[in-house]
Amino acid sequence: MGDLTNQRHFISDNMTKIEPKYRYVRVGSTRQNFNHAYYFPKNDRRIRVCKVYFINTLAISDKTIRTVVKKNSERLGLMQENRGKHGNQFQLEASLKDGVKAHIN
Repeated sequence: MGDLTNQRHFISDNMTKIEPKYRYVRVGSTRQNFNHAYYFPKNDRRIRVCKVYFINTLAISDKTIRTVVKKNSERLGLMQENRGKHGNQFQLEASLKDGVKAHIN
């Protein structure tokens, strides 16, 4: 897909939060109280697949799925990707660049 935001939207659209029938919770546990079902679209239908198949088919990691879930749960939505767009990148002085180019030549 090329764009990280589009990738995250695809992952989010093909995941569904499901409530397990039984949950054994330890005291003080910080784990979530739900699981996810994963789907792939085929011929205007959604086919449910396991998490391993979903991850391996898309060539992503478990961390990618956790990031999508976290961004959705924070009610921020899958915002525009802002990495590298803050405008405070380090810039070398033009004279220093010219000096390096002159030395190479």
